Amino acid sequence: KWITVAAVWAGTPQSYYSLLHGYCFHLPVPTAQSSAFAKDLPSLYFLLPNEKFFGHEPVVSSPTSSYTASEFPKLFQQRANVSWSVEMADQALNLVGQYNYQWPEGIDGVDCYWGFGRETLETMMYNADSEIGIKEPKRIFGDGDGTVVTRSSTISCIKWHAQSKSVTLHPLDNAKHLGSLKHPSVLKQVLEDSCS
Repeated sequence: KWITVAAVWAGTPQSYYSLLHGYCFHLPVPTAQSSAFAKDLPSLYFLLPNEKFFGHEPVVSSPTSSYTASEFPKLFQQRANVSWSVEMADQALNLVGQYNYQWPEGIDGVDCYWGFGRETLETMMYNADSEIGIKEPKRIFGDGDGTVVTRSSTISCIKWHAQSKSVTLHPLDNAKHLGSLKHPSVLKQVLEDSCS
């Protein structure tokens, strides 16, 4: 049996923001340093939005340009001038792009937990191309757990449920992404499964 909690099945636009502007986990770290740090985290590239799922929706845009999930390497080549970021992104996107949301072999059931009801980044809009990755964008929010949009955190579970697989869906109202791990419902499920 699997228990998935706040899964990032199809990636998150928050990873774009973190790579372009840095993310310091609410610590007092200057933006330039946290951005440089983020670009060195290979795992962050595995959280880039999956092009199969996000399709042709722009994740980053300006009045004259837009970049979809599949155009992350192009964005970094044109706007960030960091060649090794492109290499890491290419490797991650190739692996993530192979994920097909199929039911995992050898699993009898899945309990899916995800947070919803919090503003969560979906897209970033800049006033000009020259501002991309430099000035703070206008952020457009959707529903999610504050880090991952709901449609990404539920995609596999919803597909499996629709295929009549043994899936139990557990939406967690107003739960934060990391906070979901210590949500009472999740802890109770883990204890019950571990002790049975």
